[in-house]
Amino acid sequence: MLYGMSPNGAGGGTINVVPKRAQNDLARAQGDYIGDSQFGGHVDVAHRFGGAREFGVRFNGTYQDGDTAIDHQARMARIGALALDYQDERLRITLDLIDQREDIDAPTRRPRLAAGVAVPEAPDGRRNITQAWEYSNSHEQSGMLRLEYEANEWVSVFAGAAKSKSVVDRLFNTPSITNAAGDTIVRPSAATFDIRQDSLEAGVRGHFDTGSVTHRITLQASRYSNEFRRALDRGQAYTSNIYQPIDRPAQDVALPAATPMVSENILSGVALSYSLSAFDERLEILAGLRRQNVDTTNYGAYGVTVTEKYDQHALTPMFGVIFKPRHNLSIYANYIEGLAKGDTAPTIADNAGQVFAPYRSKQYEAGVKFDNETFMTTLSAFQITRPSGQLTNKIYAVDGEQRNRGLELSFYGAP
Repeated sequence: MLYGMSPNGAGGGTINVVPKRAQNDLARAQGDYIGDSQFGGHVDVAHRFGGAREFGVRFNGTYQDGDTAIDHQARMARIGALALDYQDERLRITLDLIDQREDIDAPTRRPRLAAGVAVPEAPDGRRNITQAWEYSNSHEQSGMLRLEYEANEWVSVFAGAAKSKSVVDRLFNTPSITNAAGDTIVRPSAATFDIRQDSLEAGVRGHFDTGSVTHRITLQASRYSNEFRRALDRGQAYTSNIYQPIDRPAQDVALPAATPMVSENILSGVALSYSLSAFDERLEILAGLRRQNVDTTNYGAYGVTVTEKYDQHALTPMFGVIFKPRHNLSIYANYIEGLAKGDTAPTIADNAGQVFAPYRSKQYEAGVKFDNETFMTTLSAFQITRPSGQLTNKIYAVDGEQRNRGLELSFYGAP
């Protein structure tokens, strides 16, 4: 509701990751050890400066390298994150720059089952049917700029912009299990993926009182876009076995020289949310509407011809209520609708490339929460429904429904 439709789809919501800020001066380092010989470390340095300590800088860096617990697999990962900020009584500006890389030798991928093959007994967890000469290397860079300004004690405005670039080079593929004995076949592919993403956000927040009732209103607009480019060259198929993997001669499959456009997506929307609290915050009611637009373009094999175009919008609501009979006991219920990008018919379908309308998910939840500051527990019941696509007689259609329903009990405390 607040952040808009997830680029890759999400039924129950999304996770909002907030970068660390320089609250106090610190310099911290630690080491770690994972698996057979996977060593690494983490550095965290922060400092505030200026006459009123209005400027802050924080750097987080991690590095890991070595063999994993899986046969002939090695992994190198590094992350560098620089967080800069300025804040005074009314203005707050943040800039985050992130660079991360991961290189994996002999990466694993869950096998498929060939038609008519039952799920076999699980092999030893250390077994790896990916060859030692296969690999996956990824590199991502991103930057985020954000500001918030309190115009007065009732109104504040905010805006943000972000860019990222992800490049993946790899040589491997998904194996298929062909029989009950665990034999497999796979044709490795040398593939390059190039993803560019941009996002913009702006809005205004306000609050006011009418007697003993407090009102809060937020109006927010957002726009997200991405470009997905991909190319691959296939190697020679080889066989192996999930119980007794077979080493095969290395294949020299060059990465593609160019990466044509596969798809473009633009997700834009406007959201209005309102909440009120009354009776000394014992009752809170929340409501909202979001108008979401989805603009998707798919391209042919060479990234020039448009094979499918989709441009539609939808209006989704949200409603919730919280009642506190006691200060540490809350009873709540909510209903929310969300959108997820519709599927694209796979290449094996007669209608390959067809783009389907966004999936509208519907979520109901009700529960009770107890919190006495040292111990908290929550009991909730929920149901989420959303459309589901499937392949029937070589035609891919969205004619099914996926439903997740359950009870959830959680608790935590501080002894």
